[in-house]
Amino acid sequence: MALNYLLGDVAATAWDDAPYDLAVLCFFHEEPAARVGLHARTAAALRPGGRLVVVSFAKEQLGRGTGGPQGLALLQDLDEVRGEFPGVAWVRAERLEVVQREGPGHDGPASVNLLVGVAGQR
Repeated sequence: MALNYLLGDVAATAWDDAPYDLAVLCFFHEEPAARVGLHARTAAALRPGGRLVVVSFAKEQLGRGTGGPQGLALLQDLDEVRGEFPGVAWVRAERLEVVQREGPGHDGPASVNLLVGVAGQR
């Protein structure tokens, strides 16, 4: 199996249209104005049938002190995030209560979003 990947600044790197089988955004928290565009670019970079996995801190995480951004605008609402990836059909989209054990600053109960989707035909 050949593995091709792209490593770069997500906002500045040019992506080819629809070549990727998988995109993973794990705890990627950007300002809402930039996030919407980056999420749309991510969806556009998937080939038809390509998979998308998104894991992020939910808005309910605010004030817990167990990780994630400290500003409400950087935390993500599940329904908003679902709508930011055009052409992706979600096979799983839920907010979960988890217990983190990642070390100082990321230890204890946390509220996270987990989304798994499939890119549709273009």
